[in-house]
Amino acid sequence: MLIKFFKQSYLQQFIALFAIQVFLWGKYLISPQPLDIHNRIHPIYGLIMNFVGDNQWTATFIAFLMVALGAVLINVIMIKSELAPKNSLIPGLIFITLLSQGPSILSLYPELISVIFILLAIDRIMQCYGESDILVINNILSAGLFISLAAFSYLPAIWFMLIIWIAMFIFRQLSFRIWVISIIGLMLPFMYFAAYNYVFDKPVEIFRELLNYYGFIDQILLKYPDPTYIIWGIIALFTIISLLYSLTHLNEWNVNVRRKIIVLLWLLIITLPMGLYGHEDFLASQVFQMIPITVFVSFYISSIKIKKWQEAVFLLFLILVFLNNHLY
Repeated sequence: MLIKFFKQSYLQQFIALFAIQVFLWGKYLISPQPLDIHNRIHPIYGLIMNFVGDNQWTATFIAFLMVALGAVLINVIMIKSELAPKNSLIPGLIFITLLSQGPSILSLYPELISVIFILLAIDRIMQCYGESDILVINNILSAGLFISLAAFSYLPAIWFMLIIWIAMFIFRQLSFRIWVISIIGLMLPFMYFAAYNYVFDKPVEIFRELLNYYGFIDQILLKYPDPTYIIWGIIALFTIISLLYSLTHLNEWNVNVRRKIIVLLWLLIITLPMGLYGHEDFLASQVFQMIPITVFVSFYISSIKIKKWQEAVFLLFLILVFLNNHLY
């Protein structure tokens, strides 16, 4: 069956993973959606869109590659963190299906670019456990920089800075230097950006835009095709089951795994309010939740003996995503 097939990692599994992404994206790879240029408080997104111009195919192709890159990253992170078997592609499969669940996120948007930087930051954070202060400081500096770049791609991502401090507390890395270096890593890109705008632009106007962005929360409108809500129900079902499994079996794993699971649980909590800032698209703002959901669902699937009903539900999920993307 499909899930059992991806519990191994060989050339045919990688080809099948690519084929599934093409299967889910097919319509929009041929007829991409119109581009929607967002405001300049997302400067990295703006730079990419300046490069893309009006070429919808290029933007969609970049988004396609970013989802594939994210799948590889989260797969590597879980294996390195001992949260997935070394020969498994389950995390990549889950990530691709979750980030392909609706037409509005099958294009290039600020949150998707930000997700890549958040994954890079999480990789650095997870490498801090049990390491010396020097290595931890280097990793935390890099994590802070990545989160700052994520915020330059999608401003609300700056809240992910909390996960660094929470993780350091859980990993018992309480050196004062580590906390200071995390703030330095976060602030460096902002200092360069502020200096650039002071010389070449109007910093007061940008500051007003930032305040307006954070101070104004749109009413959440859920106007999506009917399959979307069934898809959300399946995601919620697997998420709840996976969380219960992880929490009830927490004491069965070593300290390394337990602490990383707790960090990822906090990551899920941090992502919950992100939908409040879904100014352009509520579904797009939920992609940050897909990172911890991917981890917990993959961890659950990798840890148990797969039953027929789980295979059937996952296959139904894939079919619904395909119909949602191609018929609406």
